Amino acid sequence: MDAVRSILGAWRVPALLAAALAAGCATAPVPLGDDARAALRSAPLVRVVHAPSVAPVMTTPKDAVGGGLMAIATKSQDLPSYGELARRHRYPDPTALIGDRLLERLQAAGAGRWERVAAPLPPMTGSSTADADLAQALRQRFDSGLVLAVDMRGYWMGYLPMNWQTYRYTMFGGTATLYDAGAGKTLWRGTCSIDLSSRTIDVADFQANDGARAQQFIADTARACADDLVQRLAGG
Repeated sequence: MDAVRSILGAWRVPALLAAALAAGCATAPVPLGDDARAALRSAPLVRVVHAPSVAPVMTTPKDAVGGGLMAIATKSQDLPSYGELARRHRYPDPTALIGDRLLERLQAAGAGRWERVAAPLPPMTGSSTADADLAQALRQRFDSGLVLAVDMRGYWMGYLPMNWQTYRYTMFGGTATLYDAGAGKTLWRGTCSIDLSSRTIDVADFQANDGARAQQFIADTARACADDLVQRLAGG
């Protein structure tokens, strides 16, 4: 928390920018420069907004060549698409959760004044034009001030190679962009890099108890992503 409290007084460029992950997500990291530090110190308010994430690419055993029998054996033959699961069991949107957690952490650090914008941006596709698409959406929404925007770049899930009943995220590319709406300029951008290998969920838990375990799984991953983004923004 001490590192986070220094956000407005001692900004540092993050030592690691997760280049490999960023390349896979078509995201260009932007380090925090002196102008950004000065803007943050003087900003009367920074607004936090998110772009809803689209459903992740989700590979199941039934998608594999010759995987039909294995799908039956691993209870995945009737597994709906992720989008259907999310609608049926009210899975939370991870980008909204990341935005909420960022606000919580930054407010707790006493690092300036931060405000959550309830109305989301249009969904981002995570394509090669994502940076430009986000900038355009921010220009259309905000005409002045600093904005911290959250979106998802690369959102993939699949089963473990040696355990087809267990799933994990293979990419969880939560991205935060600090944008100066008045100048029309991106001041900083980072993508979270967290250990996904230890975060697993059983195929049955996608739907058991109305998806309660899946909802917690998503929330825990989003929280870890947000905490990592705060440290990257603080240079910790």
